[in-house]
Amino acid sequence: VITCPGPGPQSHCPVLAGKPCPLASDADVIVFALRPNDPHANQVLARHPRLHHDTPLVVQATPNDAIRAPEHAVTVPACTPAAQVIALLGQLAASHPHS
Repeated sequence: VITCPGPGPQSHCPVLAGKPCPLASDADVIVFALRPNDPHANQVLARHPRLHHDTPLVVQATPNDAIRAPEHAVTVPACTPAAQVIALLGQLAASHPHS
């Protein structure tokens, strides 16, 4: 598991620059869990499918979030038990070409 805090004053985000993210490029599954109030959340989320189209995308959100998940993404409610999320990630990773 490798995590990224997302774009911010102390971190550069290649996805916002229209370039693939090295972390996401090597991932078996991308779990998107940026804070919904992050001003860049929807920009990053919209660009991941174009830049990392072969990598399964899981979006963690609550019904009140302003996060707009792409069609092919799997949306997981933020309150989903960890065991269920881990099982889902295992299934998606097993079907990914990098696995």
